[in-house]
Amino acid sequence: MEQEGTGEWLLRVLAEEVDLRTPKSSAEKEEEYLKKCAHVTLFGEQRPAAHCELRHCGGALELCTVIVDPEKRGIGLSHELVRLSLERATQGPIVSGQTLGDHSPPAILVKRWY
Repeated sequence: MEQEGTGEWLLRVLAEEVDLRTPKSSAEKEEEYLKKCAHVTLFGEQRPAAHCELRHCGGALELCTVIVDPEKRGIGLSHELVRLSLERATQGPIVSGQTLGDHSPPAILVKRWY
């Protein structure tokens, strides 16, 4: 199986799963979007295995666009996504209490999942 990048994988999976957000127009646009979006991506051997995005919704933090690759379902990846997302959420200036001046762009947590 050929290696699949995050943008390509998201484009494919978002097109297959109709109840998720609308995919961007290209894999490159997905990659650009991810640079601006707080998210967690877990990787398998050949491609991403699971992904979720975080966004502020009023005074709350929302986990959105939660995806687990169909071939990787049933092994606990969604639990790991939630755990890492909560960890990621504490890095945000509003949640952690940091001043905005000390805050850097969203970190991307990546974990290889074999």
